[in-house]
Amino acid sequence: MSKLTWHFQGRPKDILDIAKESKAQWLKFIDPPVDNPAPGKNIIGRYYMPDGEANAMIMQGKEGALVWFNKNQYAFTQAPYVHCWELPNEPPVETKNQRAKLVEFSLRAIELMHTAGLRTVALNLSVGWPSIGTAIDLIPILRETDFWGLHEYGWRTMDSDAKWYSLRHRRTVDEMGTEVPPLLITECGLEPGGWKKFTNREGFQEQLAWWDDELEKDEYVYCATLFTSGPNSDWEDFDIDKELSLWLKDRIAQSPPIPPVLSTNISNRIREEAWDWWGISYNPEAAFSIKARELNLGVPMTDEFDLDGYRAQGYAGGIVYCKIGHWNDIEFVSW
Repeated sequence: MSKLTWHFQGRPKDILDIAKESKAQWLKFIDPPVDNPAPGKNIIGRYYMPDGEANAMIMQGKEGALVWFNKNQYAFTQAPYVHCWELPNEPPVETKNQRAKLVEFSLRAIELMHTAGLRTVALNLSVGWPSIGTAIDLIPILRETDFWGLHEYGWRTMDSDAKWYSLRHRRTVDEMGTEVPPLLITECGLEPGGWKKFTNREGFQEQLAWWDDELEKDEYVYCATLFTSGPNSDWEDFDIDKELSLWLKDRIAQSPPIPPVLSTNISNRIREEAWDWWGISYNPEAAFSIKARELNLGVPMTDEFDLDGYRAQGYAGGIVYCKIGHWNDIEFVSW
């Protein structure tokens, strides 16, 4: 089961078409556009913000999370098709204080995102982090986020000191000693400076195939997005170009089908189980479910039902309804 897929910095049409036609379930986009570039895929979105600016917000803890959310909220609402959004990129976790501030920031950011009906990818740590002995400090984040992210590069080759680089996640999970949400490896490839500095396409493909086979052993790893397609001038030696993309498409095609992906964040799992006990199917992406959480309407009292061209659903705090198909124009009426 291949877990390799595309990371798009730009959106070159030929490579995007290959990715869209592939059987890949996941794609990552920097600054996702208003229109869905790959319908039917789970899109990981990262809204670009300079690391220094984001790190300053992280060090403000809860207050910084609110600033971060308010600054990015417009971008989130402009791309509602995005499956999950990354929290700040490669935050510092070297010191105890940095980790404590990241926990405080992340928990508040996750709360704000979930209230808005958005899934989160937390941590997004740079290759080689967190340091051994410090991962336990970050467990509170993993208890609340839908997904967590790491960046994992091989050092000149994918299998060189893999336990410290390209397979670092195993040491981190072992150290935490707790259930973890799905892991999205949202940057990967070769360092320092990109695969073109150390090998050719065929050599890189062989290394990626080895790493992909290793990732198959880790069920909690959902995908690994290869940095990057459509690179700007700073990252040209990392380019996942057309030839590599065709190879990647073929490798994914040889994999068996992958079951649909659902969030496994503990609060969502508890909510889903509670709905099941109530005898009502839970769909976290349904427009009514999102609106009911926004209005704090409490437990559902009915399944969805149709009447004279309208669809409705009753909750403890009232009934939400709209014309069928007009899911962005939901009304509310009391019992």
